[in-house]
Amino acid sequence: HMKIVPSDNANVSEGVRWEVPEDVLPRPTTKSLLKDATLKTTITNKDVFQFALHNKHSTQDLFYMSKMLVFQDQYIQFVIGTPKNVVATYGFGESTRKTQKLQYNSTYALWATDLAAAEFDGSLYGSHPFYIQILDDGSAHGLFIVNSNAMEMTMHRDESQGDTIGIQLAGGVIDIYFFNGKNPSEVIQQYLDVIGKPMLIPRWSLGFHNCRWGYENLEYVEGVVSNYSSAGIPLETQWFDIDYMDKYKDFTVDPINFPASGMKSFIDTLHENNQHFVPIVDPGIYAILEESDPYPALVQGLEQNVFIKDLNDDLYLGQVWPGATYFPDWFAKNISTYWTSQYVDFYGLLEYSGIWIDMNEVSNFCNANGLAQTCELDSHTDCDDGCCDIRCHTVDMSNKYDYPPYTPHVSQNSMGGKTLA
Repeated sequence: HMKIVPSDNANVSEGVRWEVPEDVLPRPTTKSLLKDATLKTTITNKDVFQFALHNKHSTQDLFYMSKMLVFQDQYIQFVIGTPKNVVATYGFGESTRKTQKLQYNSTYALWATDLAAAEFDGSLYGSHPFYIQILDDGSAHGLFIVNSNAMEMTMHRDESQGDTIGIQLAGGVIDIYFFNGKNPSEVIQQYLDVIGKPMLIPRWSLGFHNCRWGYENLEYVEGVVSNYSSAGIPLETQWFDIDYMDKYKDFTVDPINFPASGMKSFIDTLHENNQHFVPIVDPGIYAILEESDPYPALVQGLEQNVFIKDLNDDLYLGQVWPGATYFPDWFAKNISTYWTSQYVDFYGLLEYSGIWIDMNEVSNFCNANGLAQTCELDSHTDCDDGCCDIRCHTVDMSNKYDYPPYTPHVSQNSMGGKTLA
């Protein structure tokens, strides 16, 4: 584990520089990490910071950092050298790449984005700053960067100087875990010791599942499920996309095409046949308050003050499927209480087996160019820039977060493109 911070970065709670909080990602103790250590380090502090990491049983460096380290307010750069006998590098995803094996002389950006997979070589839904390299003897090593800023990684091949991996971060600190193992499995197990192990999935989730967007009504879906049975295909779970919702509002059902009584009967039939039901839920909560028909998810969100604010300290408006939406703040004080109550009430309406959580990048149909820092409702606006019934403004061209000195090669070419300012 290697961490490089400015000398004035006393601790994360003071907010000098952003770090992934301990309550989000609890860090393992040094003792647990050193338990089976087979590595030793060499650190040299001269005119240029140098760092080398090598296996005790080999003279070859697994990693070395020998080129100039750049550490600015919103730009961090370091270069890692890799062994000559690396045969494959994987990870640093997600992205819409054509091959899972990372390619030399290519750049991969990490910045969670709702991008169509048909658009190749762009940042995608998840941001996982971890890679693993496999050597020609079957051994492996990996690297995990504990940083949630936008970043990019460039694989560079140089026959004379040696292969390198360049890392560029848009902020934060350098906080790195190195892993070394006899095989890839050992490296992944060490990685999970740091980030935490995944929850054990239910057995039924391993079965055959069916889903599509565009079902017109419940009768159509009932026919699909029946046809699986008639064809002798063991359908485990039927998923529902946003079609089932009332005007695409979370935790509701369309009273005409997917009425609650019919949905309940359909779900009961699935359960009687030992089958399962999974509906989709998006994080955008419809933002227009209608006194004649109050929307509980909106009303309770406003009461509990869980929605993200903009630069003017007003509620930040975006747009998803239902139209104008607010986004619950993942760090809000009441956020767990808010989401729990929504899902408990929703289960009272539809007894789901699991939830399909979607668009948490967060995806925003508005703000395609990344300039919409504040927005307001305006029923007279058309859908220019993807914003229907919303008028957005660029209020602060000096805002360093929307206009950083360096923007990694993210899919939308802007930090706020199709997501939050």
